[in-house]
Amino acid sequence: MNNVLIIGYGYWGPKLSRNFSNSEYFNLHSVCDLRVAMLNEAKKNYPNISIYSNYKKAIKNNKYKLAVISTPTSTHFKIAKYIISQSINVLVEKPLCLNIKEHQYLNKLAKKNNVKIFVDYPFVHSGSVNFVKELINNKKYGKIKSIESYREQAPIRKDTNVFWDLSVHDVSIITYLLSEKKISAIKTIYADNKNKNFKKISIFIKYINTDVFIKNNWNSPTKVRLIKFVFEKAIVYLDENETLYKIKVYKKLNNQFNNYSLEVPNIDLTEPLMNLINHIYNSIIKNKKNLLGEKFYTEITKTMIKIENNL
Repeated sequence: MNNVLIIGYGYWGPKLSRNFSNSEYFNLHSVCDLRVAMLNEAKKNYPNISIYSNYKKAIKNNKYKLAVISTPTSTHFKIAKYIISQSINVLVEKPLCLNIKEHQYLNKLAKKNNVKIFVDYPFVHSGSVNFVKELINNKKYGKIKSIESYREQAPIRKDTNVFWDLSVHDVSIITYLLSEKKISAIKTIYADNKNKNFKKISIFIKYINTDVFIKNNWNSPTKVRLIKFVFEKAIVYLDENETLYKIKVYKKLNNQFNNYSLEVPNIDLTEPLMNLINHIYNSIIKNKKNLLGEKFYTEITKTMIKIENNL
């Protein structure tokens, strides 16, 4: 069995642990966290695992096919660097790094040690996003003209800002969906330019053929995960908060103003994290081509840096 080490059992670590424990391909072997209370919680949920307060000790005492980093963003580079140097594949909670220099360093180190890096951008593995990708690729409703994404309410983090916490999801989705990469204009507006850990941001990105608007806010009375895709012949709403009907297609009728028909298609409702785990298995065990590999992850970081430079 392919043993997995989870490093960090805070907000996202338990979700990762649950999915790896349910996987037919991986064995949740160990959990590491600096906090005793979190380790006790992990042991309570998974009695057969080993627990550690030091990830280096865990790696010294066991053999892992994959180590998963779900720690504060500022620690990602240091921990990933050590794991890769031990020739262990790594999955890192988004984002991998906060600058392109560190990102490229880890890419080179992974090649040297013959291991692979995966970044947890869960939404690119969702059935809803992949349904929209098919619509864009086959042009069923014509060309994509614009995208509006609203992502609000999330735990406020002390080690980063809303841009690197929430906006990175939108950037990963857009990078995945759009074949065009050239950005002609960027404009950003955020609430508190004196606070590096700002909680609210609006981003305007102009690609050659597509306009993109992103609005993110940690503080919100409701949880919003809505993306609106405007095609030539239809408008598609993608709402990840919906349990079943995540996609709604409003098809234009006879080009009449505000005259649409509604279609609710069937989509794959498999949890995105499980799809990600299956993707990792196919990549490192089955040695299948990693379609979301180094080039894709690097493109996301580059786009994030371009936007950040406009703050």
